[in-house]
Amino acid sequence: MRKVWIYLLLLCGFGWCVSARAQVLKGSITGRVTDPSGAVVTNASVTATEVATQSKYTATTNGAGDYNFPFVAPGTYSVSVTTKGFKAYQHDNVIVGANEHVSVDAALEMGAESQTVTVSTESSLLETQTASIGQVMTQEDVQNIPVNGNTPLVLAQLAMGVMPANNPQFYHPFDNSGPSGFTMGGAAQKKNELLMDGAPDYLFDGTIAYSPPMDATQQVKVEAFQADATFGHTAGGTANQVTKSGTNRNHGT
Repeated sequence: MRKVWIYLLLLCGFGWCVSARAQVLKGSITGRVTDPSGAVVTNASVTATEVATQSKYTATTNGAGDYNFPFVAPGTYSVSVTTKGFKAYQHDNVIVGANEHVSVDAALEMGAESQTVTVSTESSLLETQTASIGQVMTQEDVQNIPVNGNTPLVLAQLAMGVMPANNPQFYHPFDNSGPSGFTMGGAAQKKNELLMDGAPDYLFDGTIAYSPPMDATQQVKVEAFQADATFGHTAGGTANQVTKSGTNRNHGT
């Protein structure tokens, strides 16, 4: 046992230790429920359903008419609201990314619960719940944008506030240094926090430790400025590679 501790201390002395930090992957859905006059509706039942897996989150509006789903997995959701004396409300295509905080307000109409008012537009791209500044390279981007070296982290270089700084001929899954060589928010290259599913995915010198396959990647979340106190371990920004989860249907490549 003593030899094991000595070995670990030597590794840390050479800078090969990476601190074990909490994973930051979940997003949130919040909102307020109101009646036709604009008054808040209390004790309304709110359900958020993840489309791919049919996983459900339930909540009840509080005295201020607000509801909150604080820890939801990235994906596309349908948010429904029901209460006596009002038509059921349903908002489809609510897209939640990694560490994104989406606001979905519901304005109810008078009527029977058996009637449903459906809103099918996608949620707003304007982030109003946090001061963080970033961009999500979505599932559509991952599938359709040609990526040099077939390395998902290269998509981060297409986001605002990011500048490539390495020779693109070294962009491969086995070239850890190449895909990691970009600057964010004016900081030096390889001074960014690289994550996979919210967990640290970088080595002592700021290069990526593991690159998931493109087919297994759901999105790449890039934040040049992160106001969340969970972050801030590096001089630059954060790049989070989010892998796909299982669904209720067979799929694969």
